[in-house]
Amino acid sequence: MTSLEVLILTAFALIIIFAALPYVINTLYASLAPLEYKSAVGYVLAFADALEGDFGMSGARKYFKLPKFIYGSFGAVNRTYTVSLTCGGDVYSFRWYSFTLWYNSTYLVGSPGIIKGVRGGLITVPGDTILAVNATGMGVFAYPRVFVVSGSNEAYVYFINATVRARGGGYLTYEIGGVETRQYPNCIGATLTVAGRSVSLPSGTVYVVTQYANITLR
Repeated sequence: MTSLEVLILTAFALIIIFAALPYVINTLYASLAPLEYKSAVGYVLAFADALEGDFGMSGARKYFKLPKFIYGSFGAVNRTYTVSLTCGGDVYSFRWYSFTLWYNSTYLVGSPGIIKGVRGGLITVPGDTILAVNATGMGVFAYPRVFVVSGSNEAYVYFINATVRARGGGYLTYEIGGVETRQYPNCIGATLTVAGRSVSLPSGTVYVVTQYANITLR
């Protein structure tokens, strides 16, 4: 075999290798991404459980070191909703500052579903969780909800009012602030509306309880 033939065969071999390289890398990432996804789910669940458990615990603070994500990315999105409380002919409106934590990977192929919580949506009731964690098929995300507790002649509406400040990517921390309670007596035919979804409340006194928190991605 001449040196020219060897050179031609080597060139063809290199072409085949480089052509197959993206497929090999994608296959490798696709096999390892689910392991990282499990780590991301565990991380988001730990944060959601802790924040929910510290509701009402002013001064509580926790730190969560971020895993090193290679096959996906992690971040937060701040959201603002208009909340309306209708009491007879009166309408009281205020802003709810909330957030969504997310992990997303283009190497994942799964099914959407609920990981933490019973139902979806921004309004929930006892038996469910204040924070929900959902799978998207390509990742996972967590978000707070409005928690409504209704009695015979009164109702309590609970919020976590918080936004995420992004200052880095080393760890996630939160600090629980104060609690503000607003009282709306003699509320007849009460209706609570959040982002276009409404729920009826019993006639009587409505207490709106807002838990403030500071969340930072450092």
